[in-house]
Amino acid sequence: MRIVAEDIVLPHSPNATDDELLEDLRRVAKQEKAKWLIESTYHKYGQYASSTIRSRFGSWAKALQRIGLKIEDKQFKKHLACPSTRALVTDIKAVAKQLGKDTLTSSEYEQYGKYGKSCARNRFGKWGNVLAAVGLDATGYHTAGITDEQLLEAIYQAWERLGRQPNTRDLKNGEMGYGQTTYINRFGSWRNSMIAFKKYVQQRQGDIKVMNPSPVAHKTTRTPSKNLRAQVFERDSATCQLCGANERTKPEVKLVLDHIVPYSKGGETTYDNLQVLCRSCNIKKNNKLINKTK
Repeated sequence: MRIVAEDIVLPHSPNATDDELLEDLRRVAKQEKAKWLIESTYHKYGQYASSTIRSRFGSWAKALQRIGLKIEDKQFKKHLACPSTRALVTDIKAVAKQLGKDTLTSSEYEQYGKYGKSCARNRFGKWGNVLAAVGLDATGYHTAGITDEQLLEAIYQAWERLGRQPNTRDLKNGEMGYGQTTYINRFGSWRNSMIAFKKYVQQRQGDIKVMNPSPVAHKTTRTPSKNLRAQVFERDSATCQLCGANERTKPEVKLVLDHIVPYSKGGETTYDNLQVLCRSCNIKKNNKLINKTK
C-alpha cells in the first residue's frame, strides 16, 4: 500500500494534564475490571505512553495508587516494596534461568519476576543498565550504531506489513524490531517519533531518486493469503532461513514471511519469492537494503 504523510495520525500529546492521564488510567482499569493494571495492558487500550505516566507520577505503581487501586494487593507490594539490590539481582537472574535465556526484556521480568520492572529501573536506571548490572546480554533493542533512518524505515515497513498505521501496541509486539524505549530515547516520545516519521514519508515522496526509483505495478498484494503463508511455513519447516531459529527450540523467537526480492523493488508475493525469517534477521536484512541506498 502507498503511505502518504496526510494519512499519519499523531498520537495524543505527552503534554496532557495529570487529570487527563489519571482519567485514562481509570477508564482502562474499569474496562479490564482490574485491581492492578500492568503496563502491557495499558499499552493495548490506553491513549498515552506508559513512560509518560511513569515519569509524571514517579512510578507506575504510584500512578495507579492515585486512581484508588488497593495498595495491599500483592502486585502493588511488588512495585512499592523494592528489596535489597542483592535480592533484586538474584531474582532477575532466576527469571532469566527459568526462561532459559541469556537476556531478558522488562516485560518478561514484569510477568515472571517477584518484583516490578519499575523497581529494577528505579535501582539501576534504564533497562540496559539493569541487564549490565546482573550480567545478562543486551536485548538487541539498543540504539548504538542505529540511524534515525533505520528506525523510521522500520515504522514504514511495519505499516506496509500491517496495512495500517503502527501504534505502541505494535512496538510491544515487536513489529518494528525495536522497542518503545528505543524510540523514546532517540526522539523523546512516540509522538515525536511519528512527527519525525511524517517528515520521513514526505522525504520519500519528494526524493524519488533516492527513496523510490520507479513506481512498481504489482500483480499480487503485499500480504500473502493464509493458504500461501501456511505453504511457505511448511516448506521452510517454520525455521528462519538465515539463522536456523525456530519457535520449537526458542519460544521467544517470532517468525515472519519475507519477500526475497523486496516488494518495493518489484518482488511479488509468490511461493518462490517468500521465505521464513525471524524478526531479527528480517530487520538486519532491511537495514542492509537501506544502507545500500545511501
